[in-house]
Amino acid sequence: MKKIHTLEVIIKGFANERRISVLLLLHRYPNSSIGEIADALKIGYKSVSQHVDKMYRAGLVSKEGDGYFVLHTLTIRGKQILYFLRKLC
Repeated sequence: MKKIHTLEVIIKGFANERRISVLLLLHRYPNSSIGEIADALKIGYKSVSQHVDKMYRAGLVSKEGDGYFVLHTLTIRGKQILYFLRKLC
């Protein structure tokens, strides 16, 4: 049952139009802050923060502090999911 729950968390980590947009953006522009992602996608900071947090918990995105800013990049799992999504479409 734990594997099923883990799979559910991963799927929910990308099962959203905005989260897929974040995956695509981070693939093109790794090491982006929440503000940069929000500006690029023209959505609110709080909304991006919530989406990225869900993606982080799913293991799709990593966070690294750079002084005042936290920079986000795709993990190996995030890259694999993006590859999978591209094959579907």
